Amino acid sequence: MTFIGGGTGSLTNINRPSLFTSDDFFASGAIITAIEGSISIGINHGWQPILGPVIASRVNGRILESINWEPAFKYYKNIVEEDTGIKLSAENFLELAESHPLGMLKYDNEIILRVPLGVDEKDNLLLGSEMPENSMLMITKGYPEKLIEAAGMAAEQAKAAYKNRWKKSPTKVLIIDCITRSLFLRDRFSDELKTIEEKTGDGVLLFGFLSLGEVASTGDKYIELHNKTVVVGMM
Repeated sequence: MTFIGGGTGSLTNINRPSLFTSDDFFASGAIITAIEGSISIGINHGWQPILGPVIASRVNGRILESINWEPAFKYYKNIVEEDTGIKLSAENFLELAESHPLGMLKYDNEIILRVPLGVDEKDNLLLGSEMPENSMLMITKGYPEKLIEAAGMAAEQAKAAYKNRWKKSPTKVLIIDCITRSLFLRDRFSDELKTIEEKTGDGVLLFGFLSLGEVASTGDKYIELHNKTVVVGMM
C-alpha cells in the first residue's frame, strides 16, 4: 500500500487544534482515510549535505540536546557561522536555520530532513519533528535551483511509477509541499510548482496544500515523516 499525507497546524503553536471531523475539532491526532484506487508517489527535497555524518548523541523527542557529545546549538552554530559568515543567535535563528536543516542519514543513503525551529535556555535545538537518538546526522544547505529541480524529479518519479504499473497516464496530481520550502524559496516558489506542472504534462488536474511535515511511503518501505520535502501523488 502507498501512503500520502501532511501535517496541519501552526508554526507558532504546535498544540493549536487544526483537525476536524463531523464529530470533533482537535489537535494531537490524525485523520486517516483508506481509498480503493491507483496512486503512485514521488518524494524528493534537493537539500545538499555540507557536513556529516555526525551523531545525534542525545535526543529527547523533538529536543536535540547534543551532537557528537557537544551541546547541540553550539555545534550547529559553529557550522552555520562558518558557512554563512553571519553570527547565529536565538534572535536570528529562524532566518539562518531555514536554509540549513538537519538530515537523518538512512541505510540506503536517503536523507530524511528535520527542521530546527529554535533554541532553549539549555542550548538545545528544538525540532519540528521527533528524531531517534543516535541518528546519523547530515547538516544540509538549500540552493533554490536544487530544490526546484528536486520537485521536478519527484513528479517524474511518480509519473514513471504510475505509467509502469497502470499502463496509462495520470489525470490528477496531489502536491504536498512543506511550508518552509515556500518561505525559503519566496518568489521562486511558483517556479517549483511550474516545474511539477511541466513534468506532469498537459491536461492534468493539479491540487494540493502547504504542510507542516509530509507523510509518504511508496509501498516498499516504512511510512516516513519528512520535513522540508515535496511529495507528489499521481492518480
